[in-house]
Formats: sequence, structure tokens, C-alpha cells
Amino acid sequence: MKTNGNQIKRILKANYPKNNFRVRIDKTGLSTAVYIKTDMLKMTDKLYDEFEDLSWKLREKKELRGADADKYETLEKWIEQDRQAKRNIEATLEKHGIEKRIYRDEKSDEILCGGNVFIFITKIE
Repeated sequence: MKTNGNQIKRILKANYPKNNFRVRIDKTGLSTAVYIKTDMLKMTDKLYDEFEDLSWKLREKKELRGADADKYETLEKWIEQDRQAKRNIEATLEKHGIEKRIYRDEKSDEILCGGNVFIFITKIE
């Protein structure tokens, strides 16, 4: 991958002008990790933890009531919106030749250590 962080940021800003992006690229050996932070996403680590707590309550009690039920429903919607936003960002990058590539061993499914491109998209906090 010969693209740098500023080029990726320009591509994203051209396609999503109302949103902010921070892009960092780390190269380790023959692999590359692209870290994209954006305000397109709603879910923070704290909100994911709250969602997990509510999920456990739901499994134990078989139902949620009141504020817990409302919070769970809202977080569930936000998670789906974040998934869609991440898919859209990845599709935009793919159009410009920047795509996630993970090479695996055919038998063990182990990640091989050369030529991989990992893309991580998280919320700006």
C-alpha cells in the first residue's frame, strides 16, 4: 500500500465533507495497519460496555423494562448505524484501491505475516 494518511483523509473528506477524520498508518514488517477515527460513529467503549451489561441482564431475566429497555434499543440502533458507516467507509476506500487484505494459512487459518492490510475504524473521543 503506497497511500499515506493524508491521502486517505482527503479521500474520506471528499466523500463525507460534514465529518471529521483522523488517520494514522503503522507499518510493521510487511504488514500495514490503518487507524481511522471519525465522528461518524456513535458508539464509544463505555457505551459498548453498557450494551454488554444490558445484554447480560436480558439473558438472565429474559426481558428488560423501563429505562433499561429504552437504552438497549437505542444502543442496538447505534451499533447497526456504526456497522453501516464502517461498511460505507471501507467501500469508499476500496474504490480508491485501499482495501483490507488478510493472508491466512490454508490449513491452520493462521494469519501470515506478510502483505496484510488491517483497517480499524473507531469513534473520535
